[in-house]
Amino acid sequence: MSSVPAICDVDVLDATEFRLGIDAAYAHLGTLPLPWARHHAVTTLAGTIDGSRPSFSRGYRAALHGFVRGGPRL
Repeated sequence: MSSVPAICDVDVLDATEFRLGIDAAYAHLGTLPLPWARHHAVTTLAGTIDGSRPSFSRGYRAALHGFVRGGPRL
């Protein structure tokens, strides 16, 4: 049986940075017209993850994913 790494390792995830990422994503999306916001979300999710601030990046991407999937409307 092989070991599968955890997708969200709580020991590594900084809740404050994660929340800052979510807030930053929605703040940025809120400044854009809806079609541009969708384009930004989809292209950012298709790109690579910034490894310098992993918790912030996870929060930012979580907010983008929620937006694309029909989450809060701006």
